[in-house]
Amino acid sequence: MKPRALLRAVSLAASITVALTLAFAAGPASATPPPAKLYKTSVTSPPAGSGATISMTKASKASAKSSTGFITFQLKVAGVVDAMSMPANVTNNNFQIDVIRPNGALVTVMFPFDIVAGKTSQKFPQATGTFPGGPLNAGDAIEIRAIRLIQGGGNGSVFGVAGLTIK
Repeated sequence: MKPRALLRAVSLAASITVALTLAFAAGPASATPPPAKLYKTSVTSPPAGSGATISMTKASKASAKSSTGFITFQLKVAGVVDAMSMPANVTNNNFQIDVIRPNGALVTVMFPFDIVAGKTSQKFPQATGTFPGGPLNAGDAIEIRAIRLIQGGGNGSVFGVAGLTIK
């Protein structure tokens, strides 16, 4: 390669390197989080002992879906049995979701639900304008930190959590 051509190639390579370095150092072009509109998780029995008088025997799930002006939390639970291994009927249970808001604050969202014949399937719409801790705006990101199912009927013990059952 001729010296003049070599000089142009080295200059071009150096220019590209400087441009890419500056682009990456500047960070992302926008501070807007990527669009994540759906969250799903399995719900299983808690790993530590619980004072709950009911337990889960089938795969269950919880989810959250974002739409214009709302976050809809959904709970599908099956195979809930009592101490006699019979399908449970328990009222006033709580579906608890711990959320980290855009400002870093931890808030808890809770919805009451009933278990009938060992199961429930419910949707709980939550307006973003009345979200705990203040309104959420379009483009805000939240972190779902924990999900718990708390037994009603005066018991108050956790009988379900977001997680995995190891095989």
